[in-house]
Amino acid sequence: MRGLDVSIVTFRPDLPLLEQLIASIAEQAEGRNVSVLVLDNSPDEETTARIAAMAALQPGGAFTRADVRHSPTNVGFGRGHNANAARCTAPFLLVMNQDCIVEPGVLAPLLEIAHHDERRVAAWELRQIPYEHPKA
Repeated sequence: MRGLDVSIVTFRPDLPLLEQLIASIAEQAEGRNVSVLVLDNSPDEETTARIAAMAALQPGGAFTRADVRHSPTNVGFGRGHNANAARCTAPFLLVMNQDCIVEPGVLAPLLEIAHHDERRVAAWELRQIPYEHPKA
């Protein structure tokens, strides 16, 4: 798998659900160059500390790098992902909502498609289950 940075922006997250998201990425990242960047917009730094303490984000785990930061103000979803993107080092960035779970076997084919797609293509979107709206 080619390098991938995963951006997650949180605000008062459901911590068990966020932990499931991170674990679902970790299951597919083992032995690959995958990093996770989290920007927590929650008002208190304790939430950020609890995210940073999640088992899957610890050094020596599945991720090449896990970078969890607290925002002193709620910069919002878009600006939060922009802040994470500014810290990226991989050729691809996967932007995630805090309440998603990545289905098994998704990351490798997604990166393979992205790597071989035309250079003019800059974004790919995954399907959502249950379907919120149809996607090609």
